[in-house]
This record gives sequence, structure tokens and C-alpha cells, in this order.
Amino acid sequence: MGRYRDNEIDLLAMNRKSKEILFIECKWKNLRPYDAKKELDKLEEKSAYVRWDSYNKNFGLVAKSIDKKEELRESGYQVMDLEDFAESIAIARSQTYSRAQPHFQP
Repeated sequence: MGRYRDNEIDLLAMNRKSKEILFIECKWKNLRPYDAKKELDKLEEKSAYVRWDSYNKNFGLVAKSIDKKEELRESGYQVMDLEDFAESIAIARSQTYSRAQPHFQP
């Protein structure tokens, strides 16, 4: 979205049909729970500069690693780290592999 008085938002996704907007902060570091929550709080503050008042705002964080990320997810945040990406890639590869193999019925 670009920088404007330190109010940079790294990623923004919109669903016009459901009227939802997702703000995501990206950090290339290992985050402890306190630091992760602090980043999410700052992201919520920065979202005030985006004028989509009729949309339901959601917030997310992507980082190298995030300790206790399940707690953040339970609080309604979208949270992913490298471990999650590795799992997603492994799942996608296994699904691609199983679809590529011929299926024989006895």
C-alpha cells in the first residue's frame, strides 16, 4: 500500500461479496506472544487510514516464527509462520501426487 507517515500496511485482501477486508503485517523475525500481539495492535491502528467502513475488518500476521500462534488464532486473528507454509506445501504436494497417479479399481 505504500508508506504514509509510518502507516504502511504490508498486505490487504478484500472480498466484495462478503464485504470483508483482511489487513496483514509481515515480519521476518521470530515473534514472542507479546511482540506478535503488539504488531497486531499497531496494524489495527493503521487500518483506520483505510476507508472501508462498511466492511468487516480482519487482521493477520505472517512471520518467520510465532510462539503460541494458536492463542492468537483463537482470538480471531489470521496467523501464519514458516512452519505453516511448509505444512501447506507438503499437503499441496501430496494432493498433487495422489491426483497424478492412476487409480486402479480391482
